[in-house]
Amino acid sequence: IIVPADPIYKASKKIISILKMNAILLGYKIKDMLDYASLELGEYVPDIVPMKVKRVLKKLKREIKPLAELSGLTVDLEIDPALSTIDVDEARIQQIMIHLLQNSIKYSQRGKLTIYAKKLKHSSVSFGVTDTGIGLSPKKQKAIRTLLLTDNILNFAEPKTFNSEVGMGFSLMITNKITKSLGMGSNLKFSSEKGVGTKFFFSVRDQRNRKPSNLGQRRKLSSGSLKFSKAKKSNSMAFELLEDMLG
Repeated sequence: IIVPADPIYKASKKIISILKMNAILLGYKIKDMLDYASLELGEYVPDIVPMKVKRVLKKLKREIKPLAELSGLTVDLEIDPALSTIDVDEARIQQIMIHLLQNSIKYSQRGKLTIYAKKLKHSSVSFGVTDTGIGLSPKKQKAIRTLLLTDNILNFAEPKTFNSEVGMGFSLMITNKITKSLGMGSNLKFSSEKGVGTKFFFSVRDQRNRKPSNLGQRRKLSSGSLKFSKAKKSNSMAFELLEDMLG
């Protein structure tokens, strides 16, 4: 019989936590591809719900902690005391934050990650992740700024600057695409210093004062200008990428 004090029990519990987290991350990757195809079709369904900021960020910390610890990282939370509940697309915010946390863990070998939320002016809230990782050189920062302007997966090419970091470019591009879907001028932003660390962040508008009739309705994003052939190709590309990740 294995008891809680047994080292085997502790190791097994840690392994199960990691397997669970990997399953969650795989689920997010699949959702990324499907969401991207939906966005390319020119429409998506926002799901605006009351989001308890502290509860959601604590959940993210709990889920990412096993992977962070494998890299020798601690995970901190910094939540503005002025924040409680906001009306936003909670699922997409979690999706974006998971992406940012994954990238931070991948490129950090020491120190800590900080998940934060800060209240801004005009009913806006800033969410982000800071790390004490390797940081980005000016050359890589320039490459990231360029790829964040790439909206279409068909025009995407992994920057040569990221040769040793396969997948980083695509991950950031699709994260930015999802961020933009939040509307209200949302964009993925970052600041970094080589050898010190990196901060990725974005802001969203609290939708509490929007008219109820607008919440949860399907919003079209210039669907009239999208041709069927392009949409079909985008869907095909999305599922090819899925097959690559699963294969």
